[in-house]
Amino acid sequence: MKDMKAQRPLNPLADYFVRTLFGTEENKDLLKDFINSVFHQSGTPEVVELTLQSPFNLKSRRDDKETVMDVKAKDNQGRIINVEVQIARQRAFDHRSLFYWAQNYHSQLTEGQVYSRLEPTICINLISFTLFPELEKFHNCFILTEKDQPEYRLSDQLEIHFVELPKLKNMEDRDFQDRLKMWCYYFGMEGYLEEEDMPILLKDDSLFKKAHREYDHFTVDQEKLILAEAREKWLKDYNSRMQDAEEIGMEKGIEKGIEKQRQASAQETALKMRTENLDLALISRVTGLTEEEITAL
Repeated sequence: MKDMKAQRPLNPLADYFVRTLFGTEENKDLLKDFINSVFHQSGTPEVVELTLQSPFNLKSRRDDKETVMDVKAKDNQGRIINVEVQIARQRAFDHRSLFYWAQNYHSQLTEGQVYSRLEPTICINLISFTLFPELEKFHNCFILTEKDQPEYRLSDQLEIHFVELPKLKNMEDRDFQDRLKMWCYYFGMEGYLEEEDMPILLKDDSLFKKAHREYDHFTVDQEKLILAEAREKWLKDYNSRMQDAEEIGMEKGIEKGIEKQRQASAQETALKMRTENLDLALISRVTGLTEEEITAL
């Protein structure tokens, strides 16, 4: 067994690897199994067949700068299914997921088509941080229901899943009761464990054996590793720039708010002074407003 503190060759949640694992024609069986493990927990009808909406080719994405690299598929029932992984915590990630759901839902229609052609859109987010600390479950499914009668569902068109890996505190506990926990175990432990230390996944389970082989093949291919590492570095830099820009924007917003308050206070003071028929020049010196601004009040 490898040292758990050691650096693994690649985080299996790296988006390039996940797109290789789930987003290629030869691995559609792995994608289907993962999706059905999520659906089984939530009672969502499971997938029978899948068609990839954007099959992945790593070499063609050498200079890719998309901020979101997800896996999109359509099943035999017409449902649009979107799978995204996220390693780094992001502000308002729940809002972002809703935004991407809306994009996927909206993109089904072209100009002139009717709304009845829209199919259910389902987003699955596998994340390595805790997003809902107040919710105990590691897998939560959000749908549209009536506020006071949650048993009444408005529509099956929206379904957003969040799978929070940190909530599975006992990642080394191999006594799993469901398939989704096994997938979480795979993503949490792959790269740390040798093959002989993963019997719960690899013994008599052809799909996890296949996933393990994909990781091994990916991490011994230096070109793939370099591309994946470059992508992760770009994402970290991008997220850092976005956070800095947001903080600067907030600071400017605060400054703008303070200035607005100061301006309002000055105007209020000027109005009071004018009711006393005080000299405009005096009011201007006290409030900082110009005489033109004062007479315009």
